[in-house]
Amino acid sequence: MTSENPGSALNHEFVFLCLDDRQERYRTILEEASQPIHFVATVEELLRYCVQGSPLGVIVDMATNLHYGIQEMVPVYNLEVRWPILRSRPTGENGVVMSVDPIRTAAMVDALKLIGGGDTTWHHKAYPRKYVRLRLQERVRFRPLGQDDWHRGHTLDMGRGGCFVVTYDVLEAGTDVELEFVDLENAPFATEARVEWVRDWEKAKGHLPGMGMTFVSGQLHDSIPAALTARLADFVSQLRHAGRLQTSLTAAIPPPS
Repeated sequence: MTSENPGSALNHEFVFLCLDDRQERYRTILEEASQPIHFVATVEELLRYCVQGSPLGVIVDMATNLHYGIQEMVPVYNLEVRWPILRSRPTGENGVVMSVDPIRTAAMVDALKLIGGGDTTWHHKAYPRKYVRLRLQERVRFRPLGQDDWHRGHTLDMGRGGCFVVTYDVLEAGTDVELEFVDLENAPFATEARVEWVRDWEKAKGHLPGMGMTFVSGQLHDSIPAALTARLADFVSQLRHAGRLQTSLTAAIPPPS
């Protein structure tokens, strides 16, 4: 089943990076798939989709991967989220998908059925996050719901699902708060959030003190997704620069004698 016009990346569907001239072969293979699959033809489309939501997984056609090259694809493989990144080939009647972390291989429709049915053995074990986080430093203030006094801080990173707020005034985990963004837009705006975990000053151990917050479902202000999209170019540039740096360092290492 393929999805031509998804209402949102939050839908329960896969997003598939595949050049236009290769999509028809996959559409034939995926006729038996029960999970919706949304095709995109460019890396930019794929990243914009991923930043705005949480797909079941990302599929990358291997020939498309080679077409764009390593530097262009670096951000795709460094999203640091739990959903699987699957490489695919339209081999035979059923196609094949491969996961590098964890290492798994299966027929395409079978793998998508397992993942769509909730099989987490395909998920990245190192990354528990459901949403992509972008570096986004903005002034905020917050207060427990129903209280008058504000506390101040600033965001360190943010995604559609939540943010990390740097502050010395940490609250208890589980506290529901009103979180106001001071200058993310031309005028301040507030959204509801919940404190999921805290890192106080005494236990920071070289890290910044603060709180991990999740945005309350259904209460997300429109300015937050817009800000994430606006910062996407910076995020991609940073990852590609890091990829070029790593490539340069690797090339500089002399071969063993």
